[in-house]
Amino acid sequence: AIFSFIIKLNSEGQILWSRKLDSNVSVTAKSVTAGLAEELLITGQFEGSAVFGSGQAEFNATSNGGNDIFILKLNGSSSQPIKLSQIGGLDHEFIHQHSRDIQNNILLTGDFRNFVDLDPGVGVAQFNTKGITDAFVLKLNANAEYLWAKTFGSTGVDYGHSVIADQSLNVILTGR
Repeated sequence: AIFSFIIKLNSEGQILWSRKLDSNVSVTAKSVTAGLAEELLITGQFEGSAVFGSGQAEFNATSNGGNDIFILKLNGSSSQPIKLSQIGGLDHEFIHQHSRDIQNNILLTGDFRNFVDLDPGVGVAQFNTKGITDAFVLKLNANAEYLWAKTFGSTGVDYGHSVIADQSLNVILTGR
């Protein structure tokens, strides 16, 4: 199995805490940002049955198909999980990066195969690919609740690579 880690270092490079993200198949942490009030946001993808907390069932997840995307909020002081959200269809979904805008909203980009529900909550925001994979950009509020999503693709392989918002809250996306 492949696992990922999160390590917090102080300004002199000493380890303050570390956390392991584990699965019976794989977990890949891809991106991290600091939010308000010592909150950390970690995003990535996982496959199989994954453990994101310290034994609490609400911080365990099982992928719906191949790789699913995870959105994990941690307390930056203690490394304790605050919230776990999951995005996934029956095939593979990958996240390449996330960022935050000046309102602390969360922007994510990556790619998916076949179809995906990009709403990590109980709602449905289903999208189908035009080709092998399509790129997506997803905007969530500071509580990781769905605001909107867009997908882009051709008949081949497309993916979103990087995403930011400018001071006017316009979203800028790079990809292939």
